[in-house]
Amino acid sequence: MNNASEIISLNEMWEQTDSQTIADNVESLLDQNGFKSSADKWERLMEITNSSKHAVYAWMNRGRQNVKIPFLKLCEIAKAYDVEVETLLIGGSYMFEKKFAVTRTIKNNEVVLKFFGEDQKQEALTYGAEVAKTNKEGVIACIEAQFDENGNMKNRECRVFEVWES
Repeated sequence: MNNASEIISLNEMWEQTDSQTIADNVESLLDQNGFKSSADKWERLMEITNSSKHAVYAWMNRGRQNVKIPFLKLCEIAKAYDVEVETLLIGGSYMFEKKFAVTRTIKNNEVVLKFFGEDQKQEALTYGAEVAKTNKEGVIACIEAQFDENGNMKNRECRVFEVWES
């Protein structure tokens, strides 16, 4: 259990963290735990925090900069997933990192062939071009996206730099 000075320190941290960062971190935590749709995430947050749908919507609505998840509700979320409250304020191991990737897509199934660091765009393009030379099926692409530690793309959103069709 946290002592009073730790709780006060976390509360001060919460006060200094903008609502967007907290909402993004909570959403990433829920994504990592299998809640993909907004409706599923809201339901889970309502269940954990015993809050109304309207309250949860207000916390997670990106357009409302002055509304953030209350500190005690954030503590309840952290407890439910056995993560430190600080992790939801500054991010954690489940958080997303910008990377380049070369992918192969056959029908609607996209598979990452290889990841590259965020400063390795040219290496990713070169690798993609080499793979494309021998590609017999599907589409090869060089993309940039936010990926978690398990290789899952955040919100299935990416920036495409090059596409090679077979």
